Amino acid sequence: NQIFGLYGRQLEELDRLLGVRIAGFKTDRIYILGAVVAGALLTMLLTVVISRTITTQIASILSVFGRLGIGDFNARANVDSTDELGELATSLNAMLDNITGLFQSQDERDRIQAAVQKLLIDVSGVSKGDLTAEAEVTADMTGAIADSFNMMILELRRVIGEAQTA
Repeated sequence: NQIFGLYGRQLEELDRLLGVRIAGFKTDRIYILGAVVAGALLTMLLTVVISRTITTQIASILSVFGRLGIGDFNARANVDSTDELGELATSLNAMLDNITGLFQSQDERDRIQAAVQKLLIDVSGVSKGDLTAEAEVTADMTGAIADSFNMMILELRRVIGEAQTA
């Protein structure tokens, strides 16, 4: 009886200890489940933030390419970050600045070339002996050349007039 009594008391103590341990496991399981849920939520939040940052920068760069496709060379990308996409947007903007400068240089060269051709047409009669030809004096760089040419023709007329008189 004493042994069965001791066995019964030990069994009750083991049941109590097992209950305490099970309660501890349940508490730990709740903490672990909470940490996993919090980690998953934090991961999803970071994923959304990173995704939006990337897609915003990419959308800005694609918008610039779309505007370039229709001939708008004044388009520039917004630089929203300092990562690889931000460096790409910065490089794209620098390239567009260079291209715009080249277009302006080409336009300026074309204007100068047209002015020189007009000046040559204006003075072409002199090579055939027509001393009445005059070059149009303009405000561009060929204007000074045209003015000098006109003064030279005027002086040549004067010299020829003096020679005829003599």
